[in-house]
Amino acid sequence: MPFDDAQNIDDILANSGVKQFILAFVLAPTDGQDCIPVWNGHRNRLISDDTFIVEMIDKIRNAGGDVSISFGGAFGIELGHVCKTAEQLAAAYQLVIDKYRLTHIDLDIEGDSLGAVEDERRRFEAIKILKNNARQNGRKLFVSLTLPTTAMGINDAGKEEIRLALQQQAEIDLYSLM
Repeated sequence: MPFDDAQNIDDILANSGVKQFILAFVLAPTDGQDCIPVWNGHRNRLISDDTFIVEMIDKIRNAGGDVSISFGGAFGIELGHVCKTAEQLAAAYQLVIDKYRLTHIDLDIEGDSLGAVEDERRRFEAIKILKNNARQNGRKLFVSLTLPTTAMGINDAGKEEIRLALQQQAEIDLYSLM
C-alpha cells in the first residue's frame, strides 16, 4: 500500500478480509543528503514525526492484522546508498522498526540500487546488526528481500544480490521475486 495513495484502511479491513499489509516505500530524502528514513523520499514525511501511519497500523493490529514495511523500490534514493556505514544504515532501519513496532521488514531492491555492490554490502551488514539487536532483546525480526524478475527469470544482478547476501550471511528469511 503506497503512502502517497493510501486507501481508507477502515474500508479495506471491513470489506476485504485482508489483515496483512506491506506499506511502501521508505527511502532517503530525494535530495540524497541525509541518512534519515522518510516516506517515498519526501523530506516533509519523516518517519520520526509520523502519526498517520501509526494510527493506520494501530487499526490494522486492533483488527487482528499486522504490517511489514518495505524499504527501497524502483524509484527514489535507497537508504543503503545515502547511509555511509552499516551502523548508520542499521540505525535508520531500527528507527522505523521501533517507531512501528515491526517484526517484519522488506528490502525492495531494484532500479539503480540493484548492482550497487558497496550499497549491497552495507545493506547486508546492517541486516546482521538488526538481527543481532532483535535477538539481544528477545525478539525476532523477519527480513524479506524483493528483487525484480522478467518472464525469463531473475537477471544476473538479482542473482548476484542473492549470492552476496548468502556470502555475507545476512540471514534473509524470504526471497521474493516480482
